[in-house]
Amino acid sequence: VTHFGGITIYSVYANLMLPNPALIGCYGVPHSDGKHPHFNDECITALYYVNDADGDTYLFDKQGNITQQITPKKNRVVLFDGLTPHASSSPKNGSRCVINFNLR
Repeated sequence: VTHFGGITIYSVYANLMLPNPALIGCYGVPHSDGKHPHFNDECITALYYVNDADGDTYLFDKQGNITQQITPKKNRVVLFDGLTPHASSSPKNGSRCVINFNLR
């Protein structure tokens, strides 16, 4: 846990995905980042897309329905409630690089 100004950063990690023919057209297991013991409903997940990619990010409602499909664009940041279920998908071409921040 790191404090920066008025922001608390709980975790930061990078995710690099390469094309996987077995996973093309599929997304990973939906999960939420806000279930860490330090998190509460005020947790925010921030995804920073390092590069353009065709491996989309999916956001889901509590019933498991897709509510948004986000295509990674270089230097784009997507913010959402840390309790929102989401999943990544494998790129068809090139790589997909995302830096994930969980903060409050």
